[in-house]
Amino acid sequence: MKVANRVTSLLIVLGSNQNSVMETRRPIISTPFTAAEILECIHELGYTARLRSEEIGEFGECVSITITTEEELEYYLYLGFSGPYFEEFEISTYVYTKENPYLEANRWHANDHLAVVTVDCNTETGNPEYENGMFTLHQRMMWHMDGLELAEGVRTALAIWDEEYVELLGQIHPDIEAEAE
Repeated sequence: MKVANRVTSLLIVLGSNQNSVMETRRPIISTPFTAAEILECIHELGYTARLRSEEIGEFGECVSITITTEEELEYYLYLGFSGPYFEEFEISTYVYTKENPYLEANRWHANDHLAVVTVDCNTETGNPEYENGMFTLHQRMMWHMDGLELAEGVRTALAIWDEEYVELLGQIHPDIEAEAE
């Protein structure tokens, strides 16, 4: 049910004219975008964001954007190594919990979500990362532009991401949500 609602919401947000696409059966063509173009869209949406580029050995240049919300939470928009033109990105962040991280991830995946949640583990021991009494969860969502105009695609992706992020926080920290009301 939630997936159907999200798809319906997405179509409403996009102002989609499904019939014209279905009737003509034209292929969807994505227009590649640069990191600077997506950064400009993010700024126009009112977010504080900064571009980051890092050389990673034989892989080359890795490009990402750090987005900071009004609440000073950080999201990471990972563009990857395929630059200077990109057609997709991944949005991610880290969330912390005192509870069993595997149970929290499983609870998340018991419902339909566009974002996935994984447990961050120590690469040497394989045990969940645990610091200051908290486990680390990694929430992430892939976004393919699929023919959307850049500004509309970024706006839609961030709107869906915001919903997913808030829902995960509500699951992990219901006491915070109750305090806000």
